[in-house]
Amino acid sequence: MISMDPPGHVPIRKLSGKLFVPSRVNALQDKVNRIANALIDDIIARHGSEVSSITCTNSPRCFRRP
Repeated sequence: MISMDPPGHVPIRKLSGKLFVPSRVNALQDKVNRIANALIDDIIARHGSEVSSITCTNSPRCFRRP
């Protein structure tokens, strides 16, 4: 959607906009906090591990090449 221009992105923006209303985002806060705290605890436990390797294993945006 970020790389799309109007009018192509309008239907997608309308659909995704409903997912990011304040009440829905607020409802996810506890879950996001738990995940973030678990990641931070893991980083602390590993003492010096590369941060990107720890976070990428838990992030759908990180893709590893075979």
